Amino acid sequence: MSTIKVDTYLTRGGASEIAIDKLKGVTTADSISVTAGSVTTTLQEGLAKTRIRFNQTGTPSINASFNIASIVDGGTGDTTLTITNDYANVNYTINAQNDDNAVTTQIVQADVFVGSYRQRTVDGNNSLVDAPINYTITHGDLA
Repeated sequence: MSTIKVDTYLTRGGASEIAIDKLKGVTTADSISVTAGSVTTTLQEGLAKTRIRFNQTGTPSINASFNIASIVDGGTGDTTLTITNDYANVNYTINAQNDDNAVTTQIVQADVFVGSYRQRTVDGNNSLVDAPINYTITHGDLA
């Protein structure tokens, strides 16, 4: 195995761009640090682990998604989202919203670390209603 060590990398055109298919930490396989100015963060901590935009009216349909296997209609305003890759533990966050100012999005059952969560939308009277455009994003450690 060869090792290449450089202080600065420039392409022939002078741009400092590297095109690769995979990054892997040297001392910790799951850790890549990114430094911006004086702040350093680990890349995998800052990335969303799932995202979805879906229509809840009629038969729910996915408009765009990442790491979402399927959605299931649980009735008016009630949708279960199943993720493709499970979380490592229960230390995750979910942010959900929709495009209707009169409707509130709720996460009522969150079992993301075992593969799914339920999302409900309710109106001002706390009655379940379908929202045409819903957005959900999750962060945490994948298994």
